[in-house]
Amino acid sequence: MVVAQWTKPPALAPGAVLGVVAPSGAVRADLLAAGLAAFRDAGFEVALSPHCLSRHHFLAGPDAERASALNAMLRDPGIHAVVLARGGYGAMRILPLCDWSPLHLHPKAVVGFSDATALHAGLAASGLVSFHGPMVEAGPAGMPSEDLAGLLRALRHPGPLGALTLPAGAADPVVLHPGCAAGRLVGGNLTLLAATLGTPWELDTAGCLLLLEDVGESPYRLDRYLTQLWLAGKLQAAAGFLIGELVGCEGPAGSPPPLQVFAERLAPLGKPCLANLPFGHGRVRLTLPLGVRGELNAGAREIRVTETALA
Repeated sequence: MVVAQWTKPPALAPGAVLGVVAPSGAVRADLLAAGLAAFRDAGFEVALSPHCLSRHHFLAGPDAERASALNAMLRDPGIHAVVLARGGYGAMRILPLCDWSPLHLHPKAVVGFSDATALHAGLAASGLVSFHGPMVEAGPAGMPSEDLAGLLRALRHPGPLGALTLPAGAADPVVLHPGCAAGRLVGGNLTLLAATLGTPWELDTAGCLLLLEDVGESPYRLDRYLTQLWLAGKLQAAAGFLIGELVGCEGPAGSPPPLQVFAERLAPLGKPCLANLPFGHGRVRLTLPLGVRGELNAGAREIRVTETALA
């Protein structure tokens, strides 16, 4: 599906209200509380969905309840942006129940990563800009200040974000194939992107800069998902690749390193590819707008967001 016109949310004003909702896995109350405190300390008001701490097996409540909670946040004019409580699994189960239409009339940012990739795919299919960024549930060490600073800039900066600066302590990017490319930023979690193939929410990668990251997947599984995208023509259609951190993706003795799997699958395509970037499941993570144009100079290890993500 080719989107002719993308809808962008307005910039957030100080004191904006963030709606927090849990469309995926069951949420830990203590980690949620720590994250909510960090967002409040950053100057946001927080509106917590009453269903955030629901539980149904490994999900944060039954499908209908999770979808209803998300749709309520999207419709509510008093909510200025929606941030997911956590990832896990379950967002793709509610895709048929999601109503994105309110966002075309009253746009607002939707923020998350990991399992949120399913929702980003739904938003992209509807021509809605969204944000691959930190969620509310904080880790044992709390919410990294770099995460919140990057999110604040992405949701408040009136112009294009320009050249992306890596957070302090981030690992050095790795060039898997040099070269330059430009296109819309799309993608997210590799496993979820492969799972959307053959559905109405299958990602259009033509001429795009494709983001890929994952966690806890062994090298042969990474190869399987990349091969699935290759067989579907999604990798060949992309203009270039941004690979996030591959956390916990090492295999048993004799397995290739995760980055080698990506290099062997992507480098032969001859497209620029920069890896080991701090988005996804690492200690700190960039906020990247999805659906807006960017530029990649892989050899120089440079990424620029050249189009504003905000109306």
